[in-house]
Amino acid sequence: MEQRQPERTITIQSLFKTLRARKWYILTPMAVVVPLVTAWALSLPDIYEANTTILITPQKVPVDYVRPTITSDIGDRVDIIIKQMLSYDRLGQIIDEFKLYPGLVATRPREEIFYKMINDISITPEESLTHPEGSASSGKEKIIDSFKLAYRGENRILVTAVTNKLASIFIEENLKEREQLAVGTSDFLAKEMERAKNLLAQQEARIAQYKQQYRGELPSELQANLNKLERLQSAQQALGEALSNEEDRRITLEKSIGELQSAGSGADPARRLQELQGLLSNHYASGRTEKHPDVIATKKEISIVKKRIAEDTNRPSEDMLGLSNPALFQARQELGSSKLRTESLKEELVKLGEALARIEKSVAETPKRQEELNTLERDLGMMEHQYQELLSKMQDARMAENLERKQKGEQFRVLNPAQLPTKPIEPDRVKSIIFAGFLSLMFGMALGVLVEVSDHSLRSAQDVQSFFEIPVLASIPKLILDAERMRKAALRRSLLIAGSILVVVVAGSLTLFVLLKGARVG
Repeated sequence: MEQRQPERTITIQSLFKTLRARKWYILTPMAVVVPLVTAWALSLPDIYEANTTILITPQKVPVDYVRPTITSDIGDRVDIIIKQMLSYDRLGQIIDEFKLYPGLVATRPREEIFYKMINDISITPEESLTHPEGSASSGKEKIIDSFKLAYRGENRILVTAVTNKLASIFIEENLKEREQLAVGTSDFLAKEMERAKNLLAQQEARIAQYKQQYRGELPSELQANLNKLERLQSAQQALGEALSNEEDRRITLEKSIGELQSAGSGADPARRLQELQGLLSNHYASGRTEKHPDVIATKKEISIVKKRIAEDTNRPSEDMLGLSNPALFQARQELGSSKLRTESLKEELVKLGEALARIEKSVAETPKRQEELNTLERDLGMMEHQYQELLSKMQDARMAENLERKQKGEQFRVLNPAQLPTKPIEPDRVKSIIFAGFLSLMFGMALGVLVEVSDHSLRSAQDVQSFFEIPVLASIPKLILDAERMRKAALRRSLLIAGSILVVVVAGSLTLFVLLKGARVG
């Protein structure tokens, strides 16, 4: 036969009756949990937090006068500064200087202490709305204009000192970072400018060498070459005409000499020798040298006459005819001079032709030299432009570097130094105790209801009637004996005393804790 369970109707009255019947299930968790949580909360150390605000001040000198070389985003630079500030070396110095975490230094690894301090430090950027610079729109954008730096710890005096120390390190790292960036930019531009200067000097030397190598073929010498070519052509034409005239004169002289030789075939050689010697003396007296054509011709004729006389021949010679004829002698001298002049003119024409060929070659090569020189000078112009740009940037970088050294650029400064905290930020002991009491109460109530629901005993006439499905004619009330009544009264007194003691202990602990904390704060 299937076991039946009593059907119970849940009402508020029955619920209160259940809670009253199961009160020990409700009060026992509270009696255990609340003292434990209270003891635990009282054992926790006070954690204080000190904070300071670091303001970002813009550059004092207008950007139109001195353009900064540091154009990176402030957020990126702050991230770099934070990493530098939270490096092991920096944190180790602060820990050693202020003797932080004494309980951990002897028992924990150094890296764990560093992580602990990093977690105790917080840096929060604060943004503000502003109009973008140079923007005509009415919209606003967010920019970082300050930072909130905070540090937490158990000793409020050390917390304040460490917070101010971290703020000073933050500002110091920013100054160092900006100065290093400015100096690095100046050094880089100086090296680039030196390299550009060397390239410029090399290009100038290359152009000078090119002009020296192709001297006479340069575009700047074209007009001079054309003028020289015109003069040489005129001189060549004049020499050609002179040579032609000299050839005509030579022919005329040769014809005259032939006619004079035919007319003077009976001349005396001895007399002609005397005349020639007298003529030679006159040449010397007039200042003519041995290389003069007239002197050379006279001496030649003297040697011929002497040879004829020495041979003592009676046969008249064609060369000796007319020795006594001054006209013939003069014609022969002029013929010799004409031949020498003709040779001289021919040599001059050859030299003049060579000079003309050189000038014509130079003029023909000028367009090619123009193109090559334009390429070299174009490269030189680009190098000069690059050098001037680097020089201008270098001057700006030097001014920006000087600005950073004098701390006239964008700076960080402490707006509100860290103040000594007056109360801890954690733990909130009262809240913890209240929360623990509430949770234990809810747990106890749930436990009591669960026990009540799982209990199938018959405790009332209604339970009997619903279980057996028969009407109840009468019920006998519960008879409580005096001994049972006295036992329950003693139990209630014991519980009351225990509860009072618990309340006194908790209240006393809280009071003692508050007094001790006040003494430490004072």
